[in-house]
Amino acid sequence: MNNWVYLALALLIGFSMNFMNAAAKASKSELSYEDFKASVDFEDTTTEKRHPKTFGLSQTMKKNRQAGLELLHNVDQENISPLKNAFAQHQSQLLSELSSCFKTEGRLILVGSGTSGRIALQLEAEWRQYWQKQSSEQNLFHYENAVCAVIAGGPRAFVRAKEGFEDSVSSGKEAIKNLKVHPKDIVVLISASGSAKFNIGAGIEARNSHCQTYYFYNSETPSKMTKTLFEDYQVQHIRLVTGPQSITGSTRLQAGTMGLAFWGHLLNQVALNITDADSIEDAATTFTDQVAVLHSTLRNFLPTVSTIIQLEKDVLSDENADFYKTKATNQKGYITFIAPPKTLPTVKIDATETAPTFSTNPPRSVKDKAKQLKEAEFRAYMLGSSTNKKAWQDLLGRSLNSVEAIDAEEILLSSQADGDYGAFKDRPKGLGNLVIGVAKSRLTPEHASEMITILSDAKAKGAQTAFIGVLEEDSIDDHVTALKALTHAPLIIPYKVENDPLNILSTILLKQCLNLISNGTMIEMGKVYDNLMIDVSPSNDKLIDRVIRLVQTIHSMHHDESTKLDEKDLYHMVLETKKLKKSFEEDQGISTPPIVKTILTMIEKSVDFVTAITLLQENDQDFETLLYSQK
Repeated sequence: MNNWVYLALALLIGFSMNFMNAAAKASKSELSYEDFKASVDFEDTTTEKRHPKTFGLSQTMKKNRQAGLELLHNVDQENISPLKNAFAQHQSQLLSELSSCFKTEGRLILVGSGTSGRIALQLEAEWRQYWQKQSSEQNLFHYENAVCAVIAGGPRAFVRAKEGFEDSVSSGKEAIKNLKVHPKDIVVLISASGSAKFNIGAGIEARNSHCQTYYFYNSETPSKMTKTLFEDYQVQHIRLVTGPQSITGSTRLQAGTMGLAFWGHLLNQVALNITDADSIEDAATTFTDQVAVLHSTLRNFLPTVSTIIQLEKDVLSDENADFYKTKATNQKGYITFIAPPKTLPTVKIDATETAPTFSTNPPRSVKDKAKQLKEAEFRAYMLGSSTNKKAWQDLLGRSLNSVEAIDAEEILLSSQADGDYGAFKDRPKGLGNLVIGVAKSRLTPEHASEMITILSDAKAKGAQTAFIGVLEEDSIDDHVTALKALTHAPLIIPYKVENDPLNILSTILLKQCLNLISNGTMIEMGKVYDNLMIDVSPSNDKLIDRVIRLVQTIHSMHHDESTKLDEKDLYHMVLETKKLKKSFEEDQGISTPPIVKTILTMIEKSVDFVTAITLLQENDQDFETLLYSQK
């Protein structure tokens, strides 16, 4: 065992037997290190590696925000060519298969966990909402149900991550069984790394039901478990290699965008073909060319993106903000988004920092009220939906079934819905907070009026306000002009595209814009070190593995090879720190720094858990200065 890890682990275990005994019951279900290693396989996964062009990202961003934003923006450009190549290789066959599938009333079933699952749900909603309009004019009702999405943990996981499902092969099998799939259906498994166990279970069940099944992934090499799907179950693979993400650990960036672009374009083409629209010669090239144009357009707006980042940073870092606190003591330091139904999914995926990616608090539900837990630092609400049931229906493009409704509807989405906990009316929206309106494609007069009213009220109460609009050129009207004049930081990006019935292109542009803002803010709040997302919470096997690799990587940046940290020792240290962190927070009622920072401080300073978190808190969690400024 490495001496540093041994000492830190000994201090950790010996610190407080009371805390450790309280958590001991949970340890019985933990995997041994050997079983854990057999269950994770990310060493050769390119989406989990560091991008060489963003080395030093956090340091660059803090010195020159514009230069940092340009680094992030440039990486997105690299994926245009892989997208074209994937279309050239797969588009013709997939369009033919999808058209035949839909004509025989088969379904395209998109399956994913985390970001991949959210994108699947977003594509289903866009598809359904398009056909809900078309069906009223033509006899095309059955096409509305032709696309179906499955996310590990069910629809509620769109808004708030659910632990345990991504790591469960059996949950994936059960999800496919519940859909009553048949051989006419096509099942597509989506995963950036090509490793989700939920997908493996779904793929096995789909093939056992004789469905044509594909695995879409973004890594050069999938996991060993996934390869068994190809070898033993004849699952076909579709590989769109994005390479490393601009921020390691954030696959909602390039991998998520390319998944949305690939399947969104295919569904666009199927929709146009069904409605007898004029065929488009070389449609994939036209689509990717438009993606490239929109990407270049965004560069012109980086100064305004920077302004919104500054607003977010000012609100979160204010001395009276609740950002690093467990309890809401001052009702300051909260960022609230409001958006129309078709915009909200992108906001949820790319702007609200859904835990556990940045160790922020999730949206609270009625069940959380008794625990008096602090509300989410980032939260988004839907405009125009009078009830919460209607908001969930608008988010998904369909009604929730009875089981889904019990699980999901306790989280409030509608800006108009009343509720005991988490209602929009109770959200901190005054002095020391930020309210942001977001819209894509077109903003209806009704949604614009509600947005203006909310932002005007927040501004009158002392809140900062912003408006982000990715809008068709001919839709910029007096309402948009009023929003521009009303807010402290208006970001209005006009665009013009063709043949985009599902609004995929505007979604991609908004997605990239929101990612620049949210990741820029998180970098400046110390939640990214270099180009590593370090404030991740180890809530599943994949994230435990990521935490281990993050600690090893950062330690190796400052030490030679002879002091390399042992992976097995770190595995046990992560599990023990995770238990202790939870017990300590519940007992003391205070938030403690994220696990990566805590473990590195314990190792570098040879201190116990409490001393480590005290040192970090005294230094505003700036572990780089605390640990490495003298090296």
